[in-house]
Amino acid sequence: MSRELLQLTCQPVACAVEIIDQDGGLLPEEMVVVRNAAWKRRVEFAAGRSAARRALGKMGEPSQPIPKGKLGEPIWPAGYGGSISHDGPFAAAIVHAIKTSAEALAIDLIDASDLTRYWEVSHLVRAAGESSEIAGDPRSAALLFGAKEAAIKLISPRAERYIGFERLVAARTNRGFQIRCTYSNLCILVRTFESNGIIVSLGILDRPCGA
Repeated sequence: MSRELLQLTCQPVACAVEIIDQDGGLLPEEMVVVRNAAWKRRVEFAAGRSAARRALGKMGEPSQPIPKGKLGEPIWPAGYGGSISHDGPFAAAIVHAIKTSAEALAIDLIDASDLTRYWEVSHLVRAAGESSEIAGDPRSAALLFGAKEAAIKLISPRAERYIGFERLVAARTNRGFQIRCTYSNLCILVRTFESNGIIVSLGILDRPCGA
């Protein structure tokens, strides 16, 4: 998974993947976030933060807390941006240095072992004007969901408010999707692939729509 992610971006980035199996390893500032959460949520959060710290370590950064922002986004050390996701047995993080980056990146993971739930909510994921064919079966519905999740992670912090599925209009490309936000003049290019039974969506924000 890490190798495929690195191949999809031309900028200096680091990524890491963790197996979700224990809730240890959280720093005190992070433990506060999931102190009252169920065990499943704690182990997912812990694996995501562990992956994020390993990715930052590859960029030369020391181990440090990665707090949670008001929209649920990870708060990265000064000079860095990135994204965390988890589903099924894996958590993954991708990190880039803002000062050398031409793009902002976000990642989303979907366990491909059961895609029925995405088919059942596909009508909620599609935006007005999108053809039902863009999510015409469980797999395509999951691909659309993951692509829009990656886009939401990029757009919402910049808008300083949560941007929902209905605000994102997707069009298929040969390697994924191009997603346009109706709330702002931003476009997200999403590359999709599958690795170890996980559908991976990599969102790339690098220019306004039409630029």
